[in-house]
Amino acid sequence: MEIEKKLKESELKQKDIEAQKKANEIELLNKDREYQSIVRKSLVGGLIFIGIILVLLFMYLWRKSKDNKLLKKKT
Repeated sequence: MEIEKKLKESELKQKDIEAQKKANEIELLNKDREYQSIVRKSLVGGLIFIGIILVLLFMYLWRKSKDNKLLKKKT
């Protein structure tokens, strides 16, 4: 009787430990997904920022060359 009771308690403890391990794994997976989401959003934001800078630079250089052509015509 006593041995069976201890065996059942041991089995319950083992099941609790396994459940806790699974919960920890799920928590780690969720944290990993959050991290990947942040990295992805940061990458997209950085690419958009670089794209805007390139467009502004292109517009500046285009306008500068246009002004230089007009200046050459006047002189």
